[in-house]
Amino acid sequence: MIHALKKLLLALCCLAAVAAAALSLPWMTERAIAGTLDTTMPFATQAPEPEAASVSPAVVPLPTQELPDAPPSDPTEALPWATLPPLTPAPTAMPMSTPIALNSSQDITVLPVGNDQPPPDWRGMLQVLDQSSGMPGWTSWEPLLDRLEVPQGSLADPVYRGDGNLLIAEALLPADMARQKLLSGLLAALNNPQSFIPQDTLQMVMDLPIWAASDRQGEHSGAVLSLTNRQLMDFTVLDLMAQNPPEGNSDPLYSQQREAVCAGIADQVDLYRGGYDRSMTLVREFSAASMQELVVIQAEPYLCNSDWDYRVAGHHVVAVDLPSGRQYTLTTDLISDKVIGLAEENTEPYLKTYARLLERAQTQRNAVALGTNRGFDQKITGILSQLSGVDFAADPAQWSMEFGGGIIDNNQSVWTRDIYPADYEARLLDAQGVPPVRYSLVLDDSLALYSYEAVDAQYASSGGESMWFDQPGFDDWLWKNAAYYASHGQNELVDTLQYAARDANQLAEQKLATVNQGDLQLSLAKVRALNIHWRNPSDGRDGKQYWVVLTAEITGPQGIRYVMDIIVRPDHSTSLSAIRRVAAE
Repeated sequence: MIHALKKLLLALCCLAAVAAAALSLPWMTERAIAGTLDTTMPFATQAPEPEAASVSPAVVPLPTQELPDAPPSDPTEALPWATLPPLTPAPTAMPMSTPIALNSSQDITVLPVGNDQPPPDWRGMLQVLDQSSGMPGWTSWEPLLDRLEVPQGSLADPVYRGDGNLLIAEALLPADMARQKLLSGLLAALNNPQSFIPQDTLQMVMDLPIWAASDRQGEHSGAVLSLTNRQLMDFTVLDLMAQNPPEGNSDPLYSQQREAVCAGIADQVDLYRGGYDRSMTLVREFSAASMQELVVIQAEPYLCNSDWDYRVAGHHVVAVDLPSGRQYTLTTDLISDKVIGLAEENTEPYLKTYARLLERAQTQRNAVALGTNRGFDQKITGILSQLSGVDFAADPAQWSMEFGGGIIDNNQSVWTRDIYPADYEARLLDAQGVPPVRYSLVLDDSLALYSYEAVDAQYASSGGESMWFDQPGFDDWLWKNAAYYASHGQNELVDTLQYAARDANQLAEQKLATVNQGDLQLSLAKVRALNIHWRNPSDGRDGKQYWVVLTAEITGPQGIRYVMDIIVRPDHSTSLSAIRRVAAE
């Protein structure tokens, strides 16, 4: 056959309109952040803070301990070691920057950070489980905890589930009730900076052990972290408060003290020069103590920030045990000068899992803050009006608006805005009415355009093909397709194809001129393809609906590349269907 058609089978649905709408979401906002945090909420509505886990979040690090000027002699120097390759440090997950200018005349504050703002509540995002629910994780955790010499039986263990597969466990409290009361009483002083904290009482709990673990049950592998209260940020601040009793009301607030502690860590710990050597020594010492023959193959630095629960800095060191062939990632801490974590092969270290959970909690909190920012509300709605050609502000009662936040590819924070008719669901169910359109906008964490889509059930595709302008013989392909569709009575489609091919650059430039009337400044790089889409009738009847989409590559400020889809209609009118960011080549 002259022409090869690629078909996707349309899933069976009870209602044709609903099915069509579902199929029209190839890269809709919700799909863009599928499998990640999605905190969709009504815009400008303050979301309640998530409930804290049932166990008191004894989020707590340690007092400053000077690193030795020179490491002690190493009794295991004779062990074989692979050469450590040059590394490009991977940045630790950090909170979003605060001030972001949307244009020269209006600055929007993404998140007004106060000096007394607590760290994000990452535990509040997790489902609290009972002890028995976490038992499958022990299969992975117990050997690792034993290797780190963690006294499991003496600790109280809360268990959480992060998603359908990720299991988190923490042992932040000792089993002894008296010491639990000491801990809770001391931590209560954090809410009252004017409290006097006896140093001798604080020292009774500073060296109590704690641990945390994560487990990907589908992979049957785990990672653990072993610390003491001395390595928790809260206890570092408590120790500073104990050493400097309050004198009036001029003491720095808690978050300022955390920031000062982290600044001190960055000055104290050398992660990139002698730090690598010190971590290698710590791994050798751990190898000898556990009677293994670990050979290091990779290392990666990490550094806590003021939102972290843990006051740690060091390296994630990947090593292979030569006798067994097993691979582990060891987490070293150059502040306490020891190995504090162990992860099995193909499992990320606990601190990496923790950093991701913390970043998602920060994104959720930022989304709530943005949801109450009226300047941002007007700005993002204006961008959608600009792209869609619909004045949403003219009659706000006709529209429902949603705002949310998410993370793409584990590291790209995004903000989403969806606008759709107030009677959207009813119109979807009305097979005889005009299908509703849902407008979706995604901005990245610098509030630059990430994607836009006008989801129209009328153009729900169940099949399609493309002709690329730069492919050899484009004119031949166009002629053959036109002849084929003309022979099947699709003269309207043939006319639209020929018009779109002839005036492709002009159509793309005209659409960009409309889009660029506001703050967006996009420019045409090249037209890419003509696309023929069709939809099979959901009721099984003969006859397809065809339409033409012109695809063009465009660029934005800072050289960001996008692909733009323009629907070209038989009457030669056009509408912007989608803009999506593409990865740099």
